[in-house]
Amino acid sequence: MVAAASQEATLDHIEKIFGLNERELASVFNVTPPTMSRWRRTGVPIARAAEIDRVHKLARYCARLFRPSRVPQIVREPGYGLANKSVLQVIRESGVEPIYAYLEQLLSYAPR
Repeated sequence: MVAAASQEATLDHIEKIFGLNERELASVFNVTPPTMSRWRRTGVPIARAAEIDRVHKLARYCARLFRPSRVPQIVREPGYGLANKSVLQVIRESGVEPIYAYLEQLLSYAPR
C-alpha cells in the first residue's frame, strides 16, 4: 500500500480539478465508491498507485492549460477527437495517453 495521507491528498486534488464527487472519481478508476473510500483510509494498492499518479499529472496539466473553472466541463463534454467520448470516459477505458494525444492535436491549431 502507498501511504494513505499522500494518496488521499492526490485523490482530493484530482476531484477538485476535475470537479468530481466520490462516485465519479471511483468510476474514473473503475472501482466502487466503497473501494475508493477504503483507498482513502488505508492507502492505494501499489498496483494502482502509478495510475493514480498519471491521472493526477493529467489533471494538473489541464488546470494549467485551461481556465481551472472550465476544466470540469471540458472533461465531461464528448470530444470529436475522442470518438465522441468524454475525457473521463477515455481515462476510464484507455488511460491518460489518448488524452495527451488529443490535447496535442487541439493545441496544434492554436497560434504559438
